[in-house]
Amino acid sequence: MRIDGGPDDSVNTVATWRAALTVTGGYAATATCLGWISPSPVSLGALWPSGGLLLAMLMLTEARWRVRMALLLGGAHAAAGILVAGEPTAAALFGAIVAVQAWATVAQWERWNGRMPRFDSLTDLQELIWRGCLMAAGCAGAAAGLVAWGAFDASFLIAWRDWWLRESTGMLILTPLVVVGASAPRRAILVSRRLAEGIALAVCLTMSTGYIFNAASPRVPLSVGVTPFLVWAALRFGVFGTSAASLLLWAVAGEATRVGTGPLRNAAITAADQLARMHMYVAVTAGLVLVVAVAIAERRVVAARLVHSIDELRDAFTRSQAVIASAPENIAALTTDYRLSGFNTAWAKEYERLAGVPPLSGLDLGQQLAAIGTPWALVALDGWRRALGGEQFAVRRGPDVLGAPRELSVEYSPIRDDDGRLIGAMQLVRDVTEERRRFEAQGQTRRLESVGRLAGGVAHEFNNILTGILSYTALLQQATPEDDPRRKDLRAIEAGAERAAELTAQLLAYARRQFVAPRVVDINAQIEAADRLLRPLVGAQLVVERSLAPSPWPVRIDPAALEQALISLAMNAIDAMPDGGVLHFATSNVSVDDETLSQSASGPGDYIRVDVGDTGRGISPEHLEHMFEPFFSTKGVGLGTGLGLASVFGIVQQAGGAISVESAVGVGTTFRIHLPRATSE
Repeated sequence: MRIDGGPDDSVNTVATWRAALTVTGGYAATATCLGWISPSPVSLGALWPSGGLLLAMLMLTEARWRVRMALLLGGAHAAAGILVAGEPTAAALFGAIVAVQAWATVAQWERWNGRMPRFDSLTDLQELIWRGCLMAAGCAGAAAGLVAWGAFDASFLIAWRDWWLRESTGMLILTPLVVVGASAPRRAILVSRRLAEGIALAVCLTMSTGYIFNAASPRVPLSVGVTPFLVWAALRFGVFGTSAASLLLWAVAGEATRVGTGPLRNAAITAADQLARMHMYVAVTAGLVLVVAVAIAERRVVAARLVHSIDELRDAFTRSQAVIASAPENIAALTTDYRLSGFNTAWAKEYERLAGVPPLSGLDLGQQLAAIGTPWALVALDGWRRALGGEQFAVRRGPDVLGAPRELSVEYSPIRDDDGRLIGAMQLVRDVTEERRRFEAQGQTRRLESVGRLAGGVAHEFNNILTGILSYTALLQQATPEDDPRRKDLRAIEAGAERAAELTAQLLAYARRQFVAPRVVDINAQIEAADRLLRPLVGAQLVVERSLAPSPWPVRIDPAALEQALISLAMNAIDAMPDGGVLHFATSNVSVDDETLSQSASGPGDYIRVDVGDTGRGISPEHLEHMFEPFFSTKGVGLGTGLGLASVFGIVQQAGGAISVESAVGVGTTFRIHLPRATSE
């Protein structure tokens, strides 16, 4: 709790002043009652050390309210003094001194420490002792001067001593009691065993102190009769319990000393000297035990922080384990003696697939890999040896090691502690098969585009030359009589130039430089039109099958170019099946949300997929990556120009799509075209 209206409790101004007035009224009433019980005004100071209470109240008050709170509590002190002693001027001055003492101590504390104490560390207790006692010593001089000026029955030095001892003891006992009590969380302790234990402690301490201080000749030493109960309070109830027990001791001892009984009585000294001895005894005893209580509280705080840190580390470790366990990469770690110290699920599955047995934590992996003896095991063992030797490196493992058409990226790194000593090694394995395929496909696309730009430039220039040849040939034919034998030569020149023009048109289609007129078309209708053109070319041994989507998405492409591409693919399929087979057309709507279309200019999205397949001879793997290169052909000499598939590639690319080929020797070939879905007419 804080009386500040600040962020701790969000108490508003009305609640703040209501709490302040309640404390002030209780303060004045208590001081007045004690003053009436006491036989003289001098005894009031011995029984009511107000400085500790004022200091605690100001520590619990926000800075902007402290001056007003100090005035309130100082006024309450003055009011109590007026009611008891009937000296308005002296009471007002004493009240002002007490208020200034508490306010100056808090101001100095906040300036040098930046916060108010919680008394959960020895530093807070040390600051309270020296700052509070130092400020009390200064204010004691002012109070002693006031006593000497007011002609009270006390000398300056005695008044200074009494004020300083009283206020220092009050700060040592009351300030931690109020601050810790107000800051402690509200707990339901009224029905707990700790409440019964606290009552038992208070009764025992009261009886023991009462016996010692009220007996004419006590036989029990002070330290033996009182200190064990204070230690009990420190061990079981902390700073709050120790301060409360010390306050109880102070009250009982103070009253006994005031009436002239107890071990501190001495007929040779005055009553004020006896009270001074009592203050010194209580201050030393309570201070020593309070150090124990604060040390225990500090240790508990450190232990709580340590437990919290351990819990956070455990949670972080659990989260890290979950992240590593769910990682798609294969991760494992070994100790320096090749013992398996950790691995994730992916690594365990891969190891079980290769070794045939699941891995276990603590397994001697080096011995097991050596016993397996397969190429991948020996290569892995060599990698672990290098990593445990302090080397950090990365390697690629292919089918020659894995025995499967896969490629892995394997990274090894040593594990060292904070002192740099080698304590193990770690392995990180990533499957880069698809990444490698995408990279090769992208490289193939870039290579084809480079060839296309070169071929397009050559074809464009060559087409200009052919245009001139055809034009001059036509002029010569017009100027040559029909019966002139040279017309036959001119027709041969014209036929050759037209054939060359067709080749340049295919090159321009591959290079995407031909003129196109794209529009939205129905892909199924285009396939049916191509099928009608192919029917006369298909023999009895060939079967044409169609598996068309019932509602295909529209595509935007030049219809003539699409028809040319479909017929070119179909003719290649027919040539691959001289002994008959199945020519298959298929369409489907597909949505691509990753980088599957590595050759697509449009990227992920909605596509129409067109499959043109056959059950022919198939294409060997070494020829597949060259299928779309211009002038590349698997047919015999004179059976093809090698520009058919190149022109198909250009047509599809110009439409923003992608084309790929899948083939197996003796099984057949399928060309797969992805054309982007048209979004508008």
